[in-house]
Amino acid sequence: MARLELTTTLPAPITQVWEALQRPATLLWVSRGWLGFHPVDPPALPAHWPEEGDFTVTLTAFGMIPIGRQVLGIRRPPVSPPRRALRDNGHGTLVRVWDHVIDLEPAGPGATRYTDRVRIEAGWLTPLVRLWARGFYAHRQRRLHRLAGRGFDTG
Repeated sequence: MARLELTTTLPAPITQVWEALQRPATLLWVSRGWLGFHPVDPPALPAHWPEEGDFTVTLTAFGMIPIGRQVLGIRRPPVSPPRRALRDNGHGTLVRVWDHVIDLEPAGPGATRYTDRVRIEAGWLTPLVRLWARGFYAHRQRRLHRLAGRGFDTG
């Protein structure tokens, strides 16, 4: 089992960041170039994540390397306002446990402290998957900064 945590401060209010995180389009945009998500069941991702639900996808690393199926297990952990949290209690072909929690809290006027916390279990591949995940979440946070500058417009 491996754990990973990365934090950044986004130049946007928590309500704007939270609304963006409700859209699967945001996940696809910030992951682009590092990880691709291709819906299987259901055959399309919803416009907004539900309160709870499982979504099976196939994954491609770096846009071309198939790395198996993954279940995105969307959950809403309880937190005290004004904090917000979104959890992907995922699992899949390569990784038995991919438990990712996004934690948001205000960081002053017009700013949000954004933290990715991940727990990974992939057997003997765990150290390699953790190293890959560190790069992936750093990539996502860089892209979130760019997306915040665009007003979270993924179009």
